[in-house]
Amino acid sequence: MKRNESPASDTGIRERYAALRALVDRACDRTGRESSSVQIMAVSKQQPLEKVREALQAGIRIFGENRVQELVQKWPDAGQGEVDCLDSGVHRNAVHVSLIGHLQRNKASRVAGYIDRIESLDNERTVDALVPRYSGSRPLDALIQINTSGEQSKYGLPDEEKAVFGFMDHILQYDSIRPRGVMTIAPFVNDEQAIRQCFRTLYSWHERIASRYGLSDWDTVSMGMSGDFAIAIEEGSTEIRIGTQLFGPRTSGPG
Repeated sequence: MKRNESPASDTGIRERYAALRALVDRACDRTGRESSSVQIMAVSKQQPLEKVREALQAGIRIFGENRVQELVQKWPDAGQGEVDCLDSGVHRNAVHVSLIGHLQRNKASRVAGYIDRIESLDNERTVDALVPRYSGSRPLDALIQINTSGEQSKYGLPDEEKAVFGFMDHILQYDSIRPRGVMTIAPFVNDEQAIRQCFRTLYSWHERIASRYGLSDWDTVSMGMSGDFAIAIEEGSTEIRIGTQLFGPRTSGPG
């Protein structure tokens, strides 16, 4: 599948989601995978509340947010359980919300409680700031972000054993952070081989970390967005992060 292949539909989020799911199924078929092995995360950053509500009512239950301020404006505290999300008729305990953007250490206290998972851990100081927020409660699930493209503009651990294994050793000191897998962002280029190599490198890290540490809950490879999700699935992704392909163009905020 070409990098920019996408569902040609402007008839609403429910229809775009169904069309996207069909493309995911096709990518899984090409590699002999079960379609259920790939989750679709709806990246709702900078989308108005009515579109997020529509996504909830369309049956989407996995969401990703980039910014802490927007996250806490849109979503109830996860501990509130049966509180309605955005007057959609869907309770908070039926929804999985992840922070997928970079988290500054000084904002750890603000995000605590609002997320089910953080997918962008790459800094020991941020880990240390999150730990006391989850001590004595359910552990916070986390993905390790690795910069497999080598681009200086991207966050993530360097693609080096010392950095990755050292970071894993640090996290595993704590019971309140539960590492579940790895995440990366491919370069925004029209070079399919460069994109594939980025994804192959991340999948290799997932396997190497699994072999070294033997983690029972190590199950997620988060890679692939609107422009490259089919390639990511072919290279082993278990979670794709889709924004404009589901919601349409972004706006300036949740309004």
